[in-house]
Amino acid sequence: DFPPRAQIETSEKMAAALENLFRKEKISFSRKKVFSTPRRIAVIFEEVLREIPEKKIQIKGPPSAISFGSSGHPTKILEGFLSKNGLDIDSVREEETEKGKYVFAEKIFPARQTRDIIRDSLAKILEGLKISGSMRWKGFYFPRPVRNILVLFGKSALRIKCFGINSSSCSRDFFQKPVRIVSPGLYEKTLARRNILVSPERRRGKIQDAFSEISKKENVKIKTDRDLLSETVGICEYPTVVSADFNEKFLEIPGEIIEATLKVHQKCFSVEKKGKAAAKFVFVIDGISRNVPEIKSNYRRCVEARLEDTVFFWTEDRKTGIENFFPFLSKINTVGLYKNLQEKSFALIESCRRLSDFYRLAEKDKILKVAKLLNCDEASKLVYEFPELHGTAGYYLSKAAGFEDAVCEAILGAVKGETGNVISELVGLIDRLITLKSFFFAGIVPTSSKDPFGGRRIADEAVKILVESGIPFKMSALREFVFNDVSEEIFSKVAFFLKERFAIFLAKSGNPPDVVSSIIDDFEIPKKRFFVASAITALKKEKRKIVERLVSAHRRVENILAQAEKVGAQIPNSSANFSDGTPEKKFQNAFEKISGEVFRLVETGDFRAALIGLSEMGVVLEDFFGRVMIMDENLSVRSRRLFLVSEAAALFSSFARFTKLVI
Repeated sequence: DFPPRAQIETSEKMAAALENLFRKEKISFSRKKVFSTPRRIAVIFEEVLREIPEKKIQIKGPPSAISFGSSGHPTKILEGFLSKNGLDIDSVREEETEKGKYVFAEKIFPARQTRDIIRDSLAKILEGLKISGSMRWKGFYFPRPVRNILVLFGKSALRIKCFGINSSSCSRDFFQKPVRIVSPGLYEKTLARRNILVSPERRRGKIQDAFSEISKKENVKIKTDRDLLSETVGICEYPTVVSADFNEKFLEIPGEIIEATLKVHQKCFSVEKKGKAAAKFVFVIDGISRNVPEIKSNYRRCVEARLEDTVFFWTEDRKTGIENFFPFLSKINTVGLYKNLQEKSFALIESCRRLSDFYRLAEKDKILKVAKLLNCDEASKLVYEFPELHGTAGYYLSKAAGFEDAVCEAILGAVKGETGNVISELVGLIDRLITLKSFFFAGIVPTSSKDPFGGRRIADEAVKILVESGIPFKMSALREFVFNDVSEEIFSKVAFFLKERFAIFLAKSGNPPDVVSSIIDDFEIPKKRFFVASAITALKKEKRKIVERLVSAHRRVENILAQAEKVGAQIPNSSANFSDGTPEKKFQNAFEKISGEVFRLVETGDFRAALIGLSEMGVVLEDFFGRVMIMDENLSVRSRRLFLVSEAAALFSSFARFTKLVI
């Protein structure tokens, strides 16, 4: 049977290869349908052009002067032109052009039948598909051995030989009996009469409808795990959903652990009743069976045997106690900077100690407890059996050991990358940064095509925490407290990688490319940059004039500073004292008032209002430039005025490079 992932890849690549053939041969069609099951892959093209009509094209050849010799015979140059295009000398004529006399020829492409093109090309296309994890048999490569090939053009079955077998006019049913397909349009309907749903969407819908019916009938909720549902859709051709139960004694196990047991070992869906795990499960069989009671009994026996194992793991892990797993972390190897998970945990604890002093001194004790316990469940029997329970197992084992709820919840939140709890945010962020640091130290740099250890996912989770956390993390603080054991180069590479992922995060959050470009240079406080980007995006939609004023003002001060730099003008490091009533003093007073109000609004988190207030600098600058000449001949006057302009530019730049916005 085709594995679910291979089904998707094979059907997509097959459809793309055939579409490329049609495009190359100028064969039109209205639309295509792609079907896949564990036993068949099908692609149907509708309203396909039956015949490619005859086509004549004019081909320009070499100049006449070099095409014919003195005796009028063709030269080697003309012969090469004729040979290359499959022409003869009789098809050649000479014509005058703007550049002189040239040789021209008319080439005729005869009409061709689409069915002939398909017949001649299909075997080579299918045998040439590159599918991940293909197996080799009889000199061919494909995810599974091919047993049957059906090629229909209209109501005609085309005869080809592919993968060493001859095509037929039939498909096969569940029991490998032939099923005659009259036409492509009846393919899906004909097989459906044999209890084969070739459409994954129809199979998914049938399963979900059955789930809804069971939920309503038994007053329960079926936990529809997305990955398990996709896998189930991919391993059956006609899903039949069955509800069963198990002994209630197993409900002493936490619901998430029961769910993992059912999913991993038996591919079953867990059930909840009134928000708690129920002693029920749901599974899917392929086809229609008269032996459902016997099948349910067999499934129950297997499920309960697995749950007995899980009870043993759960009991033994609680006996050990989560803190006592810490020494065993030295036996779990890690990739990169640290030899094992215990070394990495020590680094996590130390970084949390230093960063909690800087950000969250009041919660330091809890932070350090969470940091120490965070990876302990990795050495437990539960996580060894069910790796996806990392964090969940830690939560329940910590509760069983008597740790306070805040610590237990923070362990789970830190592993899951959840926000809303500063303890889990701080520990979760540092854990991910240490992982990235370790990867980059070892030269394991994620790329778009190669990311074996999930570096992009880890970075995305870190970015989410940086943006959504209640703590405005500074990259400089993280450099000092988390990256203190590696070189500046390693930190710079990780920071740049995070900045790239931050730009993607901004785009996915609805910010247009020009807004992302305007704020991405400053990555010191990602949380602040996100709010600025969101505020600019909102103002572009709601108050465009405000953004235009910001862009215009920022562009003008930057142009003046660029001009000053070109002539080598000096800008002092501090402001001079200006006399009352002068344009400079008036500007300075207005600047201090606006900047003070803007920063006050930033402190309250109202970045939208801060930007509106900042736009008032445009009016102040316009008035200032109308009263004075910045590039005054008096160098002292020039430098003092340039300082005021540079202050305005710095204020704008502290928010964004508004000059990059597209208005």
